[in-house]
Amino acid sequence: PNMDLITYEEKYVPDGQGFVNLGATCYFNSLLQCLLSCPSIYQTLDSIRDKEHVKQNRLAQNLLKLWDSALKGEPIYNLCVPIWRDIIAISQRQNNRVRMNSGQQDAHEGLMMFLDAMETIPEVRRLFEHRHRIQVFCDLCKECVIDKKETNLVFEAQQDLKTEQLEKFKDIDEFYNTNMSLNDFLRKQNGYIDENHLCEKCGKKCEKFKTTTLTMIPEILPVVFKKYTHKSITPFPATLEFVSKGSQTKLIYKLVAQSEHSGTMMGGHYWAVGLRKSGWQTLNDSSVSQGRAGPTLSTYMVFYHYTGSVQLDVPPEATP
Repeated sequence: PNMDLITYEEKYVPDGQGFVNLGATCYFNSLLQCLLSCPSIYQTLDSIRDKEHVKQNRLAQNLLKLWDSALKGEPIYNLCVPIWRDIIAISQRQNNRVRMNSGQQDAHEGLMMFLDAMETIPEVRRLFEHRHRIQVFCDLCKECVIDKKETNLVFEAQQDLKTEQLEKFKDIDEFYNTNMSLNDFLRKQNGYIDENHLCEKCGKKCEKFKTTTLTMIPEILPVVFKKYTHKSITPFPATLEFVSKGSQTKLIYKLVAQSEHSGTMMGGHYWAVGLRKSGWQTLNDSSVSQGRAGPTLSTYMVFYHYTGSVQLDVPPEATP
């Protein structure tokens, strides 16, 4: 694991304030409220605010203005507007991630648009970057034929915290018949590659067993629950713990925000439940009230933040 992680600092988390809704921007307001619960973003930007690449990034400047004002208790009701416009403009220039006239924007898309817009500030993107080791076992070669590393920014999880598995591999998939926790799912997922994948070793097409193992974690862990066709409650804990194989250090993460959604993916409403200086609050556009963390039918995306580490007396035997 990366041992230079920025620890969660409550002094950089503002009290709750609401945002104006411009007419279909609840998804973005929900996302921005979740980001305000992740203080390492502000800590990073604040530490490099005098760097030229930060001065030239208008989004970074507007985000600093928002956070500075919020920490001082100044009104921020309209400060979400320039940030939203910056993200939309940058995203359209870069890769047209914005979905026009084909349903509602969602908070996950908003997060990816934000991270796209931070491309010129790698210090911020690094706060979200996690790495997996992907291994693929060929059923014909009877050995691992692919072993590579892949870096991502957001975790995606099925509602039942399982990945689809073929019948032929279920007897070797130790996770398939286990009631997995979110912590287990993030640490390791088993799945398969379909029969059309050509094995580079034997040159034949066949189904392949696939294992994805977490090997590096950052300060902020966003997890999106795939609630595209129906909604069910996916359990998630108040804290996550990760230990590197052979290490005596356990990394601790705590839940700091939830993006909630009612309706369908073609329409509905987003709001946030975020940890603020005065505790958990429900942040619903311009409305702010006391809130409560925890799984609901409406929970679409959750954010965990690194809070520190503890030393173990004996290294665990089988934790990647």
